[in-house]
Amino acid sequence: MAKGRLPYFEQSDFRGGINQEIEEAAPNQVEDARNVWARFGELQQRPGYIRRLGNAIFGGSEGFATDPKIFVDTSGGAGSSFSSDLVNTTYDFGAAGNFDANDILYFGFSDDPSNLHFYSWVNSGSVNGSTDVVYFVSEYWNGSEWDELPAAKFSGSGAASETNAALPRLFLNQASGDTSNANTNFIFANPSDWATTTVNGEDLYWIRWRAIDGDSDGSNSITVRAQPLVVSYPAKPQSRGFGSWYDKGNRASYWLISEPTAASGGLLNLTLTSSLMWPFRHEDVSAGASFSGWSKARITTEPDGAGTDVVAWYDEAATSAFIPEYGKNFIAYNHKIFEAPNISGNSSGVNGHQAAVETRDELVGEIGGVKSLYHPDFIAPLGKVPEAKYVLWHNSTLFAAGIKNAPHRLHWSAPSTLGIEGFRVWPAVNQADIVDQDQSGITGLFIHDEHAHVAKRDALYRMVFLGTTPEGLQNYEAVQVVKGTGFVNHHSIVNTPLGTAGLYEDGFYLYDGNQSRKISRPVDRIVNKITPNRYKFVQGVHWATQRCVLWTVSIDAPDVNDHIICWDYENNAWWIWDNIEAELMLRDEGDDDSERIYFLDSKSRLFEFGIGTRDNGGAITAYALTHRFGYKDPSTKKFRRLYVNGTNQQSTNDATVIVQDRDGVSSVAMDFTDAAEKKWTGVAGGAKWGEVATYSEKRRTERVDWRESGEYAQVKVQNSNKHEELKVSSIRLDFVPEGSRK
Repeated sequence: MAKGRLPYFEQSDFRGGINQEIEEAAPNQVEDARNVWARFGELQQRPGYIRRLGNAIFGGSEGFATDPKIFVDTSGGAGSSFSSDLVNTTYDFGAAGNFDANDILYFGFSDDPSNLHFYSWVNSGSVNGSTDVVYFVSEYWNGSEWDELPAAKFSGSGAASETNAALPRLFLNQASGDTSNANTNFIFANPSDWATTTVNGEDLYWIRWRAIDGDSDGSNSITVRAQPLVVSYPAKPQSRGFGSWYDKGNRASYWLISEPTAASGGLLNLTLTSSLMWPFRHEDVSAGASFSGWSKARITTEPDGAGTDVVAWYDEAATSAFIPEYGKNFIAYNHKIFEAPNISGNSSGVNGHQAAVETRDELVGEIGGVKSLYHPDFIAPLGKVPEAKYVLWHNSTLFAAGIKNAPHRLHWSAPSTLGIEGFRVWPAVNQADIVDQDQSGITGLFIHDEHAHVAKRDALYRMVFLGTTPEGLQNYEAVQVVKGTGFVNHHSIVNTPLGTAGLYEDGFYLYDGNQSRKISRPVDRIVNKITPNRYKFVQGVHWATQRCVLWTVSIDAPDVNDHIICWDYENNAWWIWDNIEAELMLRDEGDDDSERIYFLDSKSRLFEFGIGTRDNGGAITAYALTHRFGYKDPSTKKFRRLYVNGTNQQSTNDATVIVQDRDGVSSVAMDFTDAAEKKWTGVAGGAKWGEVATYSEKRRTERVDWRESGEYAQVKVQNSNKHEELKVSSIRLDFVPEGSRK
């Protein structure tokens, strides 16, 4: 210690995560935190999410309940020189006054943003005269200030190779008389904190494009229009299944299950799409274009998909089994197994149907007097597809469990080899009743170490392959591996490099092939708050690129999932993320090996997680509370100074020193940004398209003086400014032992 320096407590590593057990806490752990995690030891705010897609139809301007208002303010942002309403009219941007830096183009909407999923505006017409370029910052009103519009993207002819989320270009570089790049689109996901404000006497939901550089001196006659993507939700919008699969050409199909509306005849809807990213990967949207990316298919109880029998709404999520060798996908729901149609593109009107047993003569019949491989004389058939809740594809075999009126029973199909679709053949002999001292029913199926496994509430079983029978069937025996603990929910079970993790009655457990051990003890106080009747909706995904597992759970809300519990298995750390309504989650990895995490909320709206620093535009409140510095030393100390090492990417943090658990302690703002530093600045005259002047990230250590005595103290740090990301590298608290003369 340098001469004259006070003794201090310090935390410079946060990789241990949350540990709510004070006596067991490690130096790299915190007592409590929300919406943060540790990356390379640094405490950081968790990623945000943006809305991607919903059950939507692209429509024209008639899609608005009331036409939007469109104004231009040419008073340099003073709000004193507005044009007339420009909706569906032509406006000469090159007229007197031009359209220069600080002028603003406003769009105002009266429709409830929750009912309008995406918007786009289109400018069309000839851009004649000299080269005209205007750079814009896109903004919306968040209730207190104009803020950057999240997830904004420029698209359309001429713009595909020049896109930028921050500075969309309204006018394109063109020679005189060139009209090839005249049509452009601008599309964005509406922010969750979008609020109304008054512009030109109109109290509406406003977005605006503020010119920050450029000049439009030519004769620019532009027709400005707004078009919505209108969302249509079912009467009971919760989804009961969400998944993806790929055909032999590696083309993706995505599916979700939603409750039917009366218009669909009371049948369950299977909604399909070949791209969850539209329109953010779609560059050819134009005025009046139709959007057929989603295909509403019905799930029927007839093998040809044309039946009218009702598939009842069931209060549990569906499971699926993708068979890559055959490009097939089976979905188990409400004790029925359905075969989903593979759309591979933008098709419609294709129905999913209840899976049927094999009837072809070459497999179960007789051809030319020769009986087939699975002829009933050789193998007694089950007679129907198992009435299952859970399906699993493994070792060329389709497993089915959660059988109606037989909760302990497991069925498995004939093997599928040499092009034979054995997954449609269900021999009566291929079944096992898994019953011993554990009287609970089967709660899930999973694969571990190349073995199929069966989960029950209080036990885990390995399906041991005993060989092939003379009839060509695969013979299995269920062997109990773990007794006393199991998994309560199929969807909570996640494979990781360390083993298979899932939810048990008192927390999350990890199964290594021989035993199961509890891993969530550090966050027991949170895990114990999971709503018991929502256990069946706990769902986990493996976020492989981030080396963690995400479980979506219900803690504060009785009817929806509202938290994500993150297990960083690389550091064995736990984090709690709140205010995320993720009913169903999906890890998807496309043909480019780009991992994405999607989730559906309680209205079947689709979001992508891990994008940006906001929750679809809304602010993320992030904080961390250290453990009690000095707790194991009962001597009295006077806490004098707090040092926090942060970054200039946040203007301020709120910091609080809580001495000896005292209530009512006020926070103090710590400033990390110099006055000269700004997040957004104008583009220099010679700057290229899309450039924005920003300041590089710099580490900053800020100090707050404190004078309070006690035996121990905690430090709480929290982001204080809307949309600013919390980052903390270290926390140091200086103190003076009582009686010291310093």
